[in-house]
Amino acid sequence: MMRHRPPTFAPAHSGFTLLEVLIAMTLLALLMAMAFGSLRGAIGITRSGERTISGTNQARTVQEFLRRQLSHAMAIPFERMEDTGENRVFEADRNELRFVAPMPGHLANGGPHVQWITIAGDQLLFDHAQLNGYDPDDPKANNPRDPVLLIKGFSEAWFEYRGLDEAGELGPAMAAFEDAYRYNPELSDALVWSGRVALELGQPNRAANYWRQVLSENPTDERAAYFLKVAESQLRWGVAAGGAYYEGQAAYAAGDLEAALAAFLTATQVNGRFVDAWVWAARSSQELRKPREAIDLWQEVLRLDPSDERARWFLQAAQQELAHGPEAGRAFAEGLEEYQQGDTEAAQELFERAVEAEPAFAMAWGYLGRISFQAGDYQAAADAYGRATELEPDNDDYAFFATEAARLAEAQE
Repeated sequence: MMRHRPPTFAPAHSGFTLLEVLIAMTLLALLMAMAFGSLRGAIGITRSGERTISGTNQARTVQEFLRRQLSHAMAIPFERMEDTGENRVFEADRNELRFVAPMPGHLANGGPHVQWITIAGDQLLFDHAQLNGYDPDDPKANNPRDPVLLIKGFSEAWFEYRGLDEAGELGPAMAAFEDAYRYNPELSDALVWSGRVALELGQPNRAANYWRQVLSENPTDERAAYFLKVAESQLRWGVAAGGAYYEGQAAYAAGDLEAALAAFLTATQVNGRFVDAWVWAARSSQELRKPREAIDLWQEVLRLDPSDERARWFLQAAQQELAHGPEAGRAFAEGLEEYQQGDTEAAQELFERAVEAEPAFAMAWGYLGRISFQAGDYQAAADAYGRATELEPDNDDYAFFATEAARLAEAQE
């Protein structure tokens, strides 16, 4: 009898329906969109942070540059007002400020520069020109160089200043700077401005204390050393005399000899024992080719300080200029200065120019003999000293060195 197996069926294959696939793809797309959205947001935040950091760093760099330049501003005039005769050392309005200060780094070569900072639209611009030869009507002397762009993109900006109050006092500014330093001892600029305001208020003792504190924190700060000298000068000679003296120094550095002379003379009038003021008044007068006035001033210097050999030399130069005329006297005075500084070659050339202009200039011949003698050119020395002796036969020094140079010249042959 045959048995039949029951029929077997292949197992059915299970899978996803179309609806399930569509749902899965939709969920995957949503997850991917969320992931990419998060990534894009993170990238956007990173870039925004980088832009903010870059802008902050740029603003900090500009702020440090402006702080440095303004804190190093010098009381040196860059323009003389023809109508009032006043010297302009700082000029400012809402959109621009102009002052004199040293340039940073290698740009400091050539001395201080007139610098101006301008707000033009949404840009802050910086420009400069050497103080020497500066013309307010043509500040850049036709130089096509574009100003330096410090920062741009701000919505609004302007300059503000602290100045005198209605009573003509700087007191509120002083209190503000002192409070700033009291609340933040690391803010050294507050010390700097406290010292400057104290000088403006005629308080040199207070100013000197501030400048000493600045120097204790930064011993290489030349600006602080300068203002400390101003304060100490005012303490020693009086506020008016010390102030006038340093006004003269600023004018002299700017090449305005007439203004310098007037300021130095004011200092001597306020305090007649202010020796340095007499010295610089004499020097300015001599450089202005006013030998007669210079003689009187040098004589006063020697009356106050009989040991000042420098004053004695310049007195002789002024006397020689008066005696032998401006051309020979000027050459002799310049030669004397070069000789004092050790440049005998330049001095010799100038003394030769003096005797060419005035052959009877005995002292110029004497210095030519001295330079040749020191150089070992004894024949030239004998000739120069011989000429000086002919002009001044009673001068024993000329006669001695003429004889000695001739003897040495003969021994060299």
